[in-house]
Amino acid sequence: MPTSVLPPHSAGQQLEPFSPQRPHWPPPAPPSAHGQVGAEPKHAAKLAKIPAPSSASRKAVAEPSFSTQHAPDVAVADISSVLLNNAVTGITVNDSALTIITNLDSLQVDVTAGQIKDITLNDGSSSTPGSLAISYTQLVNDAGALALIDSSTYTLNVSNVPVNKITTILAISNVTTITVSDTTATINANLNTLQTEVAASHINGITLNDVTAPAKASLVISYTQLSNDTGTLALLDTSTYTLTVSNVLVANIANVTTMTDTFGATALTRITVSDSAANIKTNLDALQTDVASGKITDISINNGPQNLTISYTQYTADTGTLALLETSSYTLTINDVAVADISTITSNSLIKSINILDSSSHITSNLNTLQANTTLINSISFTDAPTNLSITPAQLTADTNILDLISATNANILFNVDLGASGVVSNLDTSNGHINLIFNSNTTGTPSDTNFETINHFSSKDVISFSSGLTIDNKSSETASGVAFIDNTTGIATFDISDISLQQQIVAVENAINMGFSSTAGNVAYWTNGNDSYAFITDNTIGVSSGDNLIKFIGIDISHLVINTGTIVYI
Repeated sequence: MPTSVLPPHSAGQQLEPFSPQRPHWPPPAPPSAHGQVGAEPKHAAKLAKIPAPSSASRKAVAEPSFSTQHAPDVAVADISSVLLNNAVTGITVNDSALTIITNLDSLQVDVTAGQIKDITLNDGSSSTPGSLAISYTQLVNDAGALALIDSSTYTLNVSNVPVNKITTILAISNVTTITVSDTTATINANLNTLQTEVAASHINGITLNDVTAPAKASLVISYTQLSNDTGTLALLDTSTYTLTVSNVLVANIANVTTMTDTFGATALTRITVSDSAANIKTNLDALQTDVASGKITDISINNGPQNLTISYTQYTADTGTLALLETSSYTLTINDVAVADISTITSNSLIKSINILDSSSHITSNLNTLQANTTLINSISFTDAPTNLSITPAQLTADTNILDLISATNANILFNVDLGASGVVSNLDTSNGHINLIFNSNTTGTPSDTNFETINHFSSKDVISFSSGLTIDNKSSETASGVAFIDNTTGIATFDISDISLQQQIVAVENAINMGFSSTAGNVAYWTNGNDSYAFITDNTIGVSSGDNLIKFIGIDISHLVINTGTIVYI
């Protein structure tokens, strides 16, 4: 048991013996003497207006059984009048606990002056102690008066105890409960210590003494403190502070609301979140709800920096949540971006890549826009799952990177490129995926050694088709000057030794196909000239004309070119 720091008066201690020489209580000095110089009474502390002595006091005056030097059992209300008698050297106060505690400061003055020798609570005993409610200041300043009260006859409830005095005050044996009063910073820093005493029922109130309404103090605590110190927080007046719970995991946000509900602080509570990138990303929409309401004021990634992959819908809907993240802790990958929305995100330096999702018509009509953002685009997907996309020769040439991306994520898409009938288009590079080059009459103009279409990187993914189906039709039986021989199986042409130049070979192939007769459009033959390979496609007129097409292949072995369902393919 802790020992009292206030020297208690023993209940059995003998008071000053009665004096047989003074059987009667001397009457107070005449009123006329009170105002005389030197007639100031010994009682230095004046209570408020003091009533006339009680009947008990008057009885004591009339009875000869007590000392004329010491007055026993004096009520607080009678102290002033009793001490007016200069013959009184000391008194014993006897009154209720409420009266004693109400006048404790004044009693202390008389104790200090040596006029009060003992104080008894007439409504308290060791079996049923009275309860005294005093402030910490009174406990310190009025220690002398308290020491005169038998400590077994009362308990103390001490208010406004500073945090650093809690241990000392609770060590006093008859202190049962206290209320604490200290600065916000001190209370905040000692929540765990306070909780120990709250849990032991030693503390029943806590006040922040540096807050003046309407201002509010700001308490910042961890989620762990909220979990462990709820009892302490519940003792604070919710009108005097706001609460920030820091480092809360996403999974514990709901728990914060539940716990603060128990002491009515939910409306004044703010949260800072700290969690993994994965958990924050998964709960982005839910976080946004709390951010929008003002409940969450900060979010940090505790395993950053990390890349967050989110949808474009989240990117636009959860802007508040994203704005709370420290920019050095994350980058973004945005999924499901429509072509029309690219311009809304390119200025955000945190976005390192995007994945396009849109209709085939929107994508093909905006290939140039996509091409301009190839460093940002990671993939392209379609909402309508097309198997064929129609693009222009200009797009095939200019938008190669985007076509590669489309092919990489959509392996079965075939790009249909209608080369039209306007003369030589350009050098065509088919390395971008599955390309179907559609030739028409007069696509290249009248074939010659300077007038042809050049194709690079023709491969097994690619197709050459004609406005009508392609076939092999040889009408010559052997080579002759100006006439080639075309193998009806392979379509490969061979020439007379006199047909050396490309121009001579063009004429020889045309003659082999037609032999002076009108032929079906779409007949084809292949041959090699030097390091290059060529394909000739006829129209339905005799002789080389503007309706024919000449194709030059770069780096192709013509033995790999075959006719398959009316198209030229590479095998």
